[in-house]
Amino acid sequence: MSDNAEGRFFEDFTVGDVYRHRLGRTLSEADNTWFTLLTCNTNEIHFNADYAARTEFGRPLMNSCLTLSLVTGLSVEDISRNIVANLGWDKVTLPAPVFAGDTIYADSVFRPTGPAVTLDDYRGAYRVNRGYANLTDLLRATSTYAIWDDHEVVNDFDSVTVDPQRYANGRQAFLENLPVETVLRLHDAGCRSDPMFRVFRWGRDADVIVLDERSCRSAEVKPACTFANGSLDLAPTLPPPARMQFGLPANPPPGCLAALNDPTRTYLGSVQKQALLAVLRWSPARFKFVVSEDAIQQFYALPYDRWEGYGAERAEILNFIRANAIRNVTFLTTDEHAVMMNQVFVDRFADPQPIAYEAVTGPIATFTSQQQIAAFGQALGDPNLVAKFQGALNLVGEDCRNLNVTSYAVVAVDPVAGTASITMKDSNGAVVHDQLAASTACTAAIGP
Repeated sequence: MSDNAEGRFFEDFTVGDVYRHRLGRTLSEADNTWFTLLTCNTNEIHFNADYAARTEFGRPLMNSCLTLSLVTGLSVEDISRNIVANLGWDKVTLPAPVFAGDTIYADSVFRPTGPAVTLDDYRGAYRVNRGYANLTDLLRATSTYAIWDDHEVVNDFDSVTVDPQRYANGRQAFLENLPVETVLRLHDAGCRSDPMFRVFRWGRDADVIVLDERSCRSAEVKPACTFANGSLDLAPTLPPPARMQFGLPANPPPGCLAALNDPTRTYLGSVQKQALLAVLRWSPARFKFVVSEDAIQQFYALPYDRWEGYGAERAEILNFIRANAIRNVTFLTTDEHAVMMNQVFVDRFADPQPIAYEAVTGPIATFTSQQQIAAFGQALGDPNLVAKFQGALNLVGEDCRNLNVTSYAVVAVDPVAGTASITMKDSNGAVVHDQLAASTACTAAIGP
């Protein structure tokens, strides 16, 4: 690879190369105003602060074409100083808003085939990640329990519809880079591969149970919950009066609820499910912490890829915990890109008895839930989607929520007092507070 002052030429590039462009650029209000004027863009979201304050974004958005132009410019030094011309951009996505004061950086990965598919692709992605100093510093500083998520293979995959070879490649690369071992070796012929179910004993005070929520799960039921006009039902399990309050039809598409609650569908697979129930029932530990990829608490919105989308198995597990009077079961969860802390019950209206507790934390190094929901609402033409989601959390009595913070959780067990505490912290180590009630700290006490 050439790094001389003339820049790179075609023969200097190799498939798998990663370029972290050295410059960053902080965007200003003046940048936004001038670019919007220069391009004759008359959408007031970019230059009218009063108008923007009344949108879900609360302030003017940077012109998205300015963001694209800046990212392209940041890459020129490493990628395109010697090209004849840019011939096009095959795919442009804008997953989160950009505001004045935000600093933009850019990376380029030379993978002409797109997202990872082959084993070498996945191995290359791990090499990229291991090049980030913050991640390597974290891995040096402490031990970790690695849990694989959908993005170790492909977004929102399930064991039925995932490409078998792509699954095998993603799994192998994961285990090569984050080896996991378990005393409990489960075998389930109904899964894409044997589930990586693990239990870690911390004396008599805590068991940490790590689930594999991808290798065995049934396919999603989105087709059954899609209206005739092609739109997906955004909250199929929401009761009819509440659905109408949120601007939805009174009822989901015919057959949708039956599909969501089909007892033949599985989230964990039969073998892993029975292992989880057995560990919960016979564990002598005071606290049972279940590390879960997806949220098990109820909040209605787009339930298809989490526990709510597999209603029969979710209810079975929660009813088992209740029937056996298993105390201090706490789900520790990520994936929702938000802080969400609440009691776990079977159904807010039909069966609201608290059975377990859940603390959802994150994100780190990606977009927040509020950014994602706002972008989704913009695509749907619904500027109130963030407010509607907050309304759903109000409906279930969320203990503490913050949809727009980078966060992690600290779990501490006091063996003398017989209690456990969960504290949400932001990227600066400060305690996270509820987004709608600033005096409420996002903390929880479990036990005795």
